Amino acid sequence: MKVKLNGKMHVIPDDLTLLDLLKMKNLNPDFVAVQHNGGIMQKEKLAELKLNRDDEVEILHFMGGGQC
Repeated sequence: MKVKLNGKMHVIPDDLTLLDLLKMKNLNPDFVAVQHNGGIMQKEKLAELKLNRDDEVEILHFMGGGQC
């Protein structure tokens, strides 16, 4: 099925959860924030939410650095 991931269409397997998607992309859920169809997802819900065709997912990485 197709989903939009960070602004680009991707083909992913059916019945994938958001946590499965993160694992597939080699991303640690402790170091990213996930937005699903416009809403920020709680980390506890990532394993529960199954993706559907044409869902929109944004994965935001935490970055450090700079000066205070």
